[in-house]
Amino acid sequence: DVSSLNAKGTRHRVKVNLTHGPDRERYRAIRYGLNGDRRVNAVCWHGFRDFFRECFSLEPDAVFRTALDTWNGSEDFETRYRQSGWKNIGSQLMPLNAANACDCGEGAS
Repeated sequence: DVSSLNAKGTRHRVKVNLTHGPDRERYRAIRYGLNGDRRVNAVCWHGFRDFFRECFSLEPDAVFRTALDTWNGSEDFETRYRQSGWKNIGSQLMPLNAANACDCGEGAS
């Protein structure tokens, strides 16, 4: 989609959203708080993993820059993505690893 290109025409900026399909609830992220768990309208770490795998199946040398890491192609992603699941996306008071912020049943896999 050309509308997602930056001003220089060198990068696409995209946002991965939950769809209305069968994986909508599977990949929904959960935020844990002092008042208990709450579901948020965000894709969990495992959903992003599967999204990147699908993109890399189309373009194995694609580069993705995210808040968790920069992935330089499919091989780099498959070698290192598990490490990003251990990054804290919670607070210092209530730390939460990226791979555990959901209930899709995959844990930190």
